[in-house]
Amino acid sequence: RKLRDETRDEFARHVAATKARREAKARRKREAKAIKRRVKAAAKADAAQQQRSTITATGVVKNTLAGSSSNSNDRGEEEEEAETPHDAPYDGCVSLPLGGTPTMRTAAAAPPVVSGPSSSASSSSSSTPSRKDPSRRSTPLDVTADPRDASRRVPVIEREHVWAVYDAIAAQWHGTRYKAWPRVAAFARSVSAPGALVGDVGCGNGKNAADICAGGAFCVACDVSRNLLDIAEREARSRGLDDRYECLVADATALPWRSDLLDAALSIAVLHHVSTPDRRRQAVAEVLRVLKPGGGRALFYAWAKDQAGGGRSGHVFAASDVLVPFHLRTHGEYWPDDDAENDDARRLPDHAIRDDAKRAMVLQRYCHVFEEGELRDLVRDAATDAACEVRVDDVYYDEGNWAVVATKLASECRRETWNQKPGSSNRTPPREVQTPPR
Repeated sequence: RKLRDETRDEFARHVAATKARREAKARRKREAKAIKRRVKAAAKADAAQQQRSTITATGVVKNTLAGSSSNSNDRGEEEEEAETPHDAPYDGCVSLPLGGTPTMRTAAAAPPVVSGPSSSASSSSSSTPSRKDPSRRSTPLDVTADPRDASRRVPVIEREHVWAVYDAIAAQWHGTRYKAWPRVAAFARSVSAPGALVGDVGCGNGKNAADICAGGAFCVACDVSRNLLDIAEREARSRGLDDRYECLVADATALPWRSDLLDAALSIAVLHHVSTPDRRRQAVAEVLRVLKPGGGRALFYAWAKDQAGGGRSGHVFAASDVLVPFHLRTHGEYWPDDDAENDDARRLPDHAIRDDAKRAMVLQRYCHVFEEGELRDLVRDAATDAACEVRVDDVYYDEGNWAVVATKLASECRRETWNQKPGSSNRTPPREVQTPPR
């Protein structure tokens, strides 16, 4: 009995010592990672400072950041703003080096000097507008060709300010935008029929999936954000829709589906993230191409420039092309734990800067906001590129967005002839099919 007690005590001491060693090792690893992150942050700050000095020396026009308040066409971001004061000590500007790819910088304590055509305020003004002013919530942007885009299919501004941003904010985005808009849900249910095939282009976190599949339809969805698609797949499984819902990574301007395939399609809040007129036209043409002729229906939503008619944010846009800030919280349930497995989830775009007052990282989303009638004209013009006959059934304003409902009546050519760029006049004519003699 004495030997047994001694053995038990010795074993307990061994377990305690082992546990202490493991905890010490884990603590050292965390400290090493923290030091590494601080070193990387310092190096990044030095590089940014050097770049700002170079840009300033070459005389690049600087546009004042129109506000650090987060703005969105969905419910939820306004709630985020209510939690923290608008007078946070974040003030920045966007520099446009050689053709429109913005780089963010933190400004000095004094208000920056406004210059260039994108400024909406007079440089002789003696006072700085309040950050609660809706017109200060976005940055006017002059989108011009970037020399780096010549070797890339997707413009740099979309990769940095759309694709990378949504991958970084996916978890928080889903936390505040999990319910479909009523009129979008109504359209989705109207096209959902047993055996129907419906496409959701730019599906995001899959919030339209339940309504699309409600009537027995199958949904094929795509988005450029892998992290949002992971959420969409998880939500579909939780609703028991995994056998009727499929999603994949794809660009809206090059859909991976054959022509004349879908009974209906949705493109909700996608087009305002496409940076050039040709690419916006191509994105609409791709949706029309994959629709079935003779009744295939499509619904397009794009953020409206005029938010006074019912927009949730009450935003006042100073230009059609803007950068809209999003505050990614670095605390709480949406921020991953501090361990190596979540390093990818915390990966942020290069332009992200910290707002210590709100305990958040400020990321800039690119948006092209639409004038009245612009989306309708875009759909009509894209029908020419898709070589199909389209009828515009309805145009309306909803949730701060312009919306268009269109029906594909006929298709004039197949995918094989759709090999020219949008707007090109020298499109290859349809190939003649030789019918063998009977």
